[in-house]
Order: sequence, then C-alpha cells, then structure tokens
Amino acid sequence: MDNDELKEIYEKYGDKLRLLYKHIKNKYIFNIIVRWGKLWDGKFFALNSAINVYEMIFIYKLSRQTNALNILEIGCATGVSGMILADSIGKTLVQNPESSGILTSIDPYQQTQWKSFGKHNIDNVILPYKRHGINLSHNLVEVTFDPALKQMIDNNIKYDMILIDGAHNYKDVLYDIKHSNKLIKNGGIIVLDDVRHYDVAK
Repeated sequence: MDNDELKEIYEKYGDKLRLLYKHIKNKYIFNIIVRWGKLWDGKFFALNSAINVYEMIFIYKLSRQTNALNILEIGCATGVSGMILADSIGKTLVQNPESSGILTSIDPYQQTQWKSFGKHNIDNVILPYKRHGINLSHNLVEVTFDPALKQMIDNNIKYDMILIDGAHNYKDVLYDIKHSNKLIKNGGIIVLDDVRHYDVAK
C-alpha cells in the first residue's frame, strides 16, 4: 500500500482510526486495521471477517474495566477480536505483573479456512509482552465447538469473559450460550456478537 492509498484511507476513515488509537494504543493492531490486512504467506490477506472499530473499543474497554485475565473466544477467523482481547489482558498484566493471563480461541477452521492468519496476528500482539516478562499466552483449540466446550466443562475451567462469535445459525448459537453459562465465573461477562443476524437475534 503506497502513501497515496494511505492518505485516502485517512481522509475517509480518519475519525474512526483516531478513535481506535485513542483507546487501543497498540501499533501492530493499528497498522493492520489501517491497511485492513497484511501480506501473509506471499499474498495480501484481508480482514474480511472482523468486528468494526466501535465493537473493538467496546470489548477492549469491557475487558479492561473488569480486569479479565482468562478469556475465551468462540471463533477466531482473522484474529481481530483475539488481538484486542490479548492486548487488553496484556495491559492488565502490566499493572499486575505477578499474575498470568491467557486467551483461549476455539476455531476448527483456523488452518484450513484462515491459513493460521488469526493465530499469527494474536501471536504478534502477545510477543512484545512476553519479551518484557509478562506471563501472557494464547491457547488455540482447533477442534469443533461441541467437544471443545464439553471438555472445558468437564475440566471445570472458568473464564472471566467469553466472546461468542462462531457459527451464526440458531441451534449453534443457543448451544454456545448454554455451554458458556457453565464456563463463566460468577460475575463474569458473556458477549454475543452479530446480534442483528436473524438467527442470533432469535
């Protein structure tokens, strides 16, 4: 992307980009959002499945305000939500360096459909924190949601925050909500994305 293209983007989306950087001061996230993708595996990989800037700020602030350190996202795709949540955990850990934090992402299609692009992006957000001795990690679960969630319940794992953004048909969304209720800590938060989709709204 050349300077003229970047200038055009800033002219068109400047207000949103400034708002993004005001709330989420992370250079990697900002640069990939400005370009709406990056060169990956020899070609440009676009963020063609991602939350918008306002949603990014919302889940970031929600995570920071609740000091969430153990977060589950159901669905990873290009890793936009994951990057935001990982950065939020990292910033909370900077203020609590004796603690540890983990983002767990369930995505059975991360390698096949998304070419591990989401994992790559999340890892790039986490790396600077780890270099500074922050105990932050990412656990990618590449199996279907059904056995993954059941195993977490069987292992009595509890999360501070869960973002549901996987399949969008009614049956699967309801399944994710019911199982998330068994995985969330008392006082934890479950966030449901794409609530304007017909089946999700239902």
